[in-house]
Amino acid sequence: HLATQPVLAVSENLTTAAKAVLLDGFPRTLEQAQLLEQFCHVPLALQIVLRDEHILAKIAGRHSCSSCGRGYNLAEVSDPEHGVFMPAILPSNASNRLRSGASQQLGSLCCDCGGALIMRGDDSMHVAEERLRQYHALAPPVIDFYRRKGVLLEYRVRLGFGDMDSLAQRIQSFCTVPHREQVMVGSRS
Repeated sequence: HLATQPVLAVSENLTTAAKAVLLDGFPRTLEQAQLLEQFCHVPLALQIVLRDEHILAKIAGRHSCSSCGRGYNLAEVSDPEHGVFMPAILPSNASNRLRSGASQQLGSLCCDCGGALIMRGDDSMHVAEERLRQYHALAPPVIDFYRRKGVLLEYRVRLGFGDMDSLAQRIQSFCTVPHREQVMVGSRS
C-alpha cells in the first residue's frame, strides 16, 4: 500500500514550486484523494481506460535494457473487436531485422546499445493480476469522487503511444484556465 503522508508532503512542496504536477497512481484511495484536496486544488483527474487483458499483455511484454535502462515492450495488442491496436515497442535494430524478414525470436532481442533485454521482477503475471485486483477494489470511490467534483477526464486507449497527441489535446482542452497551479492525478483502469 502506497504511503499517504510522504506523497502528500512531496506534493505540497512541488505545488508551491511548480505550475503543474502529475501524480501517477496517486491517490489510490478515497482517503488519499480527500487528503490531497486539503493540500492543493486538483483541476484534473485523468483515468486511462484499457481492458485488463490488454494491460496484462503489455505488462508481460515490458522489458528494459540491462545496460542503459531503456524501456521496451515486446507485446503487440491487436483487438479489432474493441478497436485497440498497440504495437510492440522494439529496439530499432530489431525492427529493421524483423521488417526485412529475418527470423528472430523476441526473447533474443538486445537493446540498440547492445545490452540484453530483461524483465522487472515485479512484472510477473501473478503480481500484475494482484495489482489489477487492488485497483478494481480501491478505484471506484476515487473515480466517483473526482467525477462528482467535475474534474474527471476519462481517456480510452486505442493505439498506445499513438494516442499521445490525442490525449495531449484532450488534456489541453480540459485545462482551459491559464497560469493556474495544477495537479493532475493519473489512474489506470
